[in-house]
Amino acid sequence: MSGLVSGNGYLLQDIAASSEPSPPHLERKHWYQYYLHSERGRTGLSEYRAELARLLWQEWSATWTFTEQEFEATRAAFDNADFVDVVVHSYRHRYGLADGDPAYDDTERRIAEQPSITVPTIVLDGEHDTVTPAQPRDAPEQHFPSLVDYRLVDAGHGLPQEAPEAFTRAVLDLRR
Repeated sequence: MSGLVSGNGYLLQDIAASSEPSPPHLERKHWYQYYLHSERGRTGLSEYRAELARLLWQEWSATWTFTEQEFEATRAAFDNADFVDVVVHSYRHRYGLADGDPAYDDTERRIAEQPSITVPTIVLDGEHDTVTPAQPRDAPEQHFPSLVDYRLVDAGHGLPQEAPEAFTRAVLDLRR
């Protein structure tokens, strides 16, 4: 059996529609994305990789008290030579500010159609997620016609890190 455990619901990005604004209370949660649209943001990320990552972890998951050891275990990723370029390109591309790889144009077109995900799915939402607020229990049904379950988890934005037992349980529940 195949399936999907989706953290934060249906997050297929429609880049063509990314110029449509969200309500201000949601827009402000993405300040770091707008920061990375600028060369100042690229330079800031380059100079303050770990500091920015730590700040975002704290903001995205205000109830998660990660340890210094947990944070340090991820530092090698921030120090990767491609880290800044990949992060900046990702946040610029999702708003149509940077071109994607032409090899994926057909995939981008299909994603823009916002297709249904038809495999059995369990959707997990973080109860304390400050980036992607938890949705009403019935909201995922429109995108996941084979929805197995919707679970509100005692976590923020980093579901697998903050609630590994709940995430693992969802994966195992799909295998039954």
